[in-house]
Amino acid sequence: MSENAVKPMSEKLKGMAAVIVMIAIMAAVFWNSDAISWHEFVWLGLFFGMSLIRAPFGMQNRQNKVTVSENHLWEKLLLLGMFLSMGLVPLIYLATKQTNADIFGFADYTLPDFASWIGAAMILPFFYLFWRSHSDLGRNWSAKLEIHSEQTLVTNGIYKFVRHPMYLALWLAVIAQALLIHNWIAGFMVIVIFLAMYLSRIQQEEAMMRAQFGSDYDVYTKQTGRILPKLF
Repeated sequence: MSENAVKPMSEKLKGMAAVIVMIAIMAAVFWNSDAISWHEFVWLGLFFGMSLIRAPFGMQNRQNKVTVSENHLWEKLLLLGMFLSMGLVPLIYLATKQTNADIFGFADYTLPDFASWIGAAMILPFFYLFWRSHSDLGRNWSAKLEIHSEQTLVTNGIYKFVRHPMYLALWLAVIAQALLIHNWIAGFMVIVIFLAMYLSRIQQEEAMMRAQFGSDYDVYTKQTGRILPKLF
């Protein structure tokens, strides 16, 4: 069997293993549902909604032929950190909460109900921005720092007003998570990790786009804000 055939097979096996692990954890979460509060169920809705929105675009992205990639070690660590802090760790926290296997309970904190309601309200604009960002980008979207052979400069839709609406959406999501899951590790830690990713990535992404599209990108940056629309 050729090396090119082994690699896709290995990726499929890893994907299947990840799915099996996630299904097992989700089963444990719902088995432990009596210990889960309303605002934590809201976070579960955020998690599932985000996954459903992103899944088809991730599948579509696999067809792209990557020509430029900055997927270095630090980038891989940041992506792993986001996967853990925004998915696996909160799910484990909810699956083991108030059980003998509770390993994160020591890091709980208390917030007033209105803070949790604010977190819940942030989910609606998050869903819109997250979906619209993916939809407007289409095959141009990638979870990694990379450019593919048919990359285009998207300046329509929501990208007419901001260059990185997906980061704005994720800021809403990570802040909402800290307001919905009252735990320093399972809830708040994602803000720290996402801040590191945002500060590390934003300059690199714009440098890659400028190298790819030249003066067209410079004109675009003068017309738009990074994550908030320009007022003047």
